[in-house]
Amino acid sequence: MMVYSVKKVWETLRCRAQEVSWHRLIWCNSPSRYSLIAWILHKNAIITRDKLQIWGKIKNALCPLCGLDIETRNHLFLQCTFTCHVASILQCTLLAYRDWDAMVCDFVLLAMLCKEQGQTFAYHGLVHLNDRYMERTMCCGSWFSLQESG
Repeated sequence: MMVYSVKKVWETLRCRAQEVSWHRLIWCNSPSRYSLIAWILHKNAIITRDKLQIWGKIKNALCPLCGLDIETRNHLFLQCTFTCHVASILQCTLLAYRDWDAMVCDFVLLAMLCKEQGQTFAYHGLVHLNDRYMERTMCCGSWFSLQESG
């Protein structure tokens, strides 16, 4: 009698490929939704306003958080003044980078990424951005209800 196993089905169906250098940066002990967002971001598969503009879906590709530059993956997570401000409050180590691929390369080579911190920041950043798009948040500054202590 054969026993059904989800693992066996998965192993049969999945496409095996060579493991990539950044595998452990993405698939770690973080909640799976954080890992999924980190993977989407790494593959640059996130739908940003620059892509929507190219596809003819919107006319204005400016970042809705800062309004200073075109919304791209690099801008949203490494260059936007709003997210940089939030990252500084959270003491997030991603602030030193301005290019996603360079950051990932350094993290792989130096093994210096605090994976959970980076994934948490990325996940909640996208949640806030989605809220902003859906007009569920109030004007500026309600992300996590953060306020600078001082």
